Amino acid sequence: MLAFKKNAAWQAFYTASAMVIACYIALFFHFGAPYWAVIAVIVAMSNPAIRTLQLQFLLGAMVGAVCGYELMLLIPSNVINLIGINILVSFAVLLYFHVAKYKFFAIFFVVLFLLAFNGQVAGPMNTYVVIMWRCTEIIVGVMVVMLLLIFIDFKALYTPPASEDDVSTGVGPDLKLRALHALKGALSMGLAISIWLTSNIPGGLSGILTSFIVSTESSVTLLWHKAWRRLLGSAIGGSIGIISLHFIIFDLYDLLLIVFVAGAVFSYFSHLSFKHSYSALQANVSFALALIQAGGPTQMISPSLLRLSGVVLGIGCALLVNLIVEFVIKPHHGQLS
Repeated sequence: MLAFKKNAAWQAFYTASAMVIACYIALFFHFGAPYWAVIAVIVAMSNPAIRTLQLQFLLGAMVGAVCGYELMLLIPSNVINLIGINILVSFAVLLYFHVAKYKFFAIFFVVLFLLAFNGQVAGPMNTYVVIMWRCTEIIVGVMVVMLLLIFIDFKALYTPPASEDDVSTGVGPDLKLRALHALKGALSMGLAISIWLTSNIPGGLSGILTSFIVSTESSVTLLWHKAWRRLLGSAIGGSIGIISLHFIIFDLYDLLLIVFVAGAVFSYFSHLSFKHSYSALQANVSFALALIQAGGPTQMISPSLLRLSGVVLGIGCALLVNLIVEFVIKPHHGQLS
C-alpha cells in the first residue's frame, strides 16, 4: 500500500504539472476556451500506461470534428435531420465501441462530432471558428502529455488493473446484443437532443455527451454506477471551483497554483482508488471548467452549473431509455429474439 500511494502521488504530480503547462500555454496564446487544453491533459493522463491513448485522442477528435462539420454543411438544417443524424451516428459509433479494440477513439470522435454537427444551431461560420479553437486546444493538451511521456517512464509506476470504472470491455460475442446496447445509447442521445431543442435546457451539449458516455456500459447496473459517479464528481469539482472563486482574488499565478494543487489532489485519488477513480476524474474536469476561461480566471459560476445541468439531463435520458428497454420491452419479447 505504501508503494502504491507513492506511485499514485508521482502520477498526480506529473498530471498536475502538465495541467499547469497546458493552462499557461492556452492563456498565453489567448485560446478561446483554454480549459479544453487542461481537460485534454486530464483525460490523456488518466491512464498513461495505454500507449495509444494519446494518439486515439488526437485522431478521434480530428476525425470527429471534420465529419461533424462536413455533415453539417451537407445536410439541410432542421430538427428532424438534427435528431436523426445524431441517432444514426451514435448508433454506429456505439456499435463500433462494443466490437473494436480502440474504444477511446470512439469516445473522442463523438465529443468533437457532437460539437461540430450540433453547432449548426449557431451557424456554419461560428461553428468553423469554434471547431478550429477546440482542435487547437486539444492538440496543445495532448502534445504536452506526449512530451512528458518521453521523459517519464510510467512503466515504473503502478497502474491499476481494469475495473468497472474503466472503459467497458464489451458485452459478449452476440452481435444482436451488441446492437441492442448501441441502440439504447443512440435513443438516449436522441431523447437528450429532443429535450434540448424543445426546452432550450442549459448544458444541452454536455447532456448529449453524458448520455453517450454512460450508455457505453453493458448493463443498467454498471450504467447507474458510472452515472452517479459522474454526477458526484461533477458536483464536487464544480462546487470547489465556485468556492475558490468566492474566497480567492485570482491573478494568473494564483490560478496556476490552485490548478496545480487541486489537479494533484484529484489526480491522486483517481490513481489511488478503483472505486473513486471515475468520480475524481470528473471532479478534476469540472474544477478546470469552473476556473479556466478565456482571458484568465473567470468570476462566473455559470460554467459549472451548465455542466451539472447537462450531466443530470444526460443521466436521466440514459436511465429512462435503458429502464424501459430492460423492464418493459424485453419481458414482452423474450430478450428481443
